[in-house]
Amino acid sequence: MQRLPNVAPAWVRSFIGIKFKDRGRDQDGSDCWGLFRLVYAQRFGLALPSYDAEYDHVFDAGGVQDVRTNELDQSGRWEQLGEAAARVFERPSPRNHGGGPGAGPPP
Repeated sequence: MQRLPNVAPAWVRSFIGIKFKDRGRDQDGSDCWGLFRLVYAQRFGLALPSYDAEYDHVFDAGGVQDVRTNELDQSGRWEQLGEAAARVFERPSPRNHGGGPGAGPPP
């Protein structure tokens, strides 16, 4: 495994090395949203919704899309950002989501 250069801010270091865990929401293991939530909770004191019961696994594209649609269209908690903004809930695929080369949906 390649090591990251020692340039990350100190607060970031506590998140490096967290293992991937499908629908994980803590330091013992997290998926992408779980890690995002963890950072916001620990760094900024903001509790974001878990959504862990809203989809079957990270490759459940329909479930993830339903969460995204429901939140954007119905909750009133989120605001549309411009084109350059980061996209948190992109449709997962084996090529670009969770774990790099060879990562794919659960068997």
